[in-house]
Amino acid sequence: MPAPLTAAEVQLFDSEIPEDVATAMISTIWSRATKLAPCLRTKEWSEEESDDEYEDTQFVKGVIRTIVLRWSDTGSGGVTQRAAGEYSESLSGYSGGLFRPDEIRDLQKLCSDISTTPKATTIPTGPVVEGCVVEHAAWCSINFGGTLCDCGAELTEDGRPLWVR
Repeated sequence: MPAPLTAAEVQLFDSEIPEDVATAMISTIWSRATKLAPCLRTKEWSEEESDDEYEDTQFVKGVIRTIVLRWSDTGSGGVTQRAAGEYSESLSGYSGGLFRPDEIRDLQKLCSDISTTPKATTIPTGPVVEGCVVEHAAWCSINFGGTLCDCGAELTEDGRPLWVR
């Protein structure tokens, strides 16, 4: 699946980027993005505001466009040196990577189905026995003045230690 962004859409924000350069940058970014978030290859992209895919399309376009413009501003990443009197400095244009961590996270969120992803919980969901007394194991930190239960007795439905040995 080709990238949902075109060189012309990038040139709206920076007309100095030649079309062939913008196309090559988009292609590179898109190939890396599909490695980071494989669902992007099979996702449907839409330009119709009435479609469910429209928001995802605009979101991905925004991420890719931002990366292209940042990459263009960075240039080759070569080192620039400058001096004033006896002081000099070397400046590197390299940003450390094409994608920023938040951009990777955002693209990967498109591939996750948040509503069906199971989550761990420490809230007991079983039936609680009426009038049960919590019996901590002999080695539980509660017995030694601790404030947290190590044996799991506070998590079980009958008050007995979860871990006995």
